[in-house]
Amino acid sequence: LNADEYLIREDHPKPPELIVLLEGSLAVTSQSLFIMRLDLPGDVVGEMSIINDDPNPFADVIAEENSKVVIFPNHLFKVKGNDTKVSVAYLMFSHILAEKLKQTTAQFLLNKNVRTQEGTLPIIGILDPDKEYRTSIKTILANEWDKARVVEFGSYKKFIENQQKNNFDFLIIDPENFTGGFSRKDSIQILIEICCSHFSPILVVSKYCNKEENRRFLAGLSVTDFLSKPFSDFDLKHIIAKIRKDHYLHKE
Repeated sequence: LNADEYLIREDHPKPPELIVLLEGSLAVTSQSLFIMRLDLPGDVVGEMSIINDDPNPFADVIAEENSKVVIFPNHLFKVKGNDTKVSVAYLMFSHILAEKLKQTTAQFLLNKNVRTQEGTLPIIGILDPDKEYRTSIKTILANEWDKARVVEFGSYKKFIENQQKNNFDFLIIDPENFTGGFSRKDSIQILIEICCSHFSPILVVSKYCNKEENRRFLAGLSVTDFLSKPFSDFDLKHIIAKIRKDHYLHKE
């Protein structure tokens, strides 16, 4: 498996399989929420689909890095209806499920004891001189990432003055009109370098992205993604959903 490759997709029916991790790391998520990470050789996923003979996965399983797995198809675990002996495989499944239940219970109790405060919510910064676009982006964020605190800046100066006060988890910027006395490319490079100091994903939403040479320049500055103006709501929602999912994948 390559990094970011899906092994199982939620709501994408497939024959039940038992999957055993040999090396690498797999993330189990459901509706963009992180459930657990499998990163030890011998970790197993898919046992419930075997037991229930259910072709409808309840979660996504995605490779977080290049990984190797071995897959056992469902028919290997079939037993005759009148067979009264307990299969060794099903005994193994009971131990696997018991261990996962302990882990899930521990995680639930841990989360229950952590109070969710505004200060612990992801902080998303919007830097765009165009108020209409800022409003449009905020509206989409409210629908796609409602459990986040959004901080907006209409000027480069205000962003510089306040950027140290916010530990941004995600930045959406339009560097098009922030020349600051420098050439456009120098100005954009300075801005991106400042944003990169937060070690957070950066989405550039700008007319600057219309030209391929500019997109190549931004890619060279390690920008996470870019989107040209004017943009469709669907395209922005799609990018935000991906970045939100990646954000929670890296949090346990």
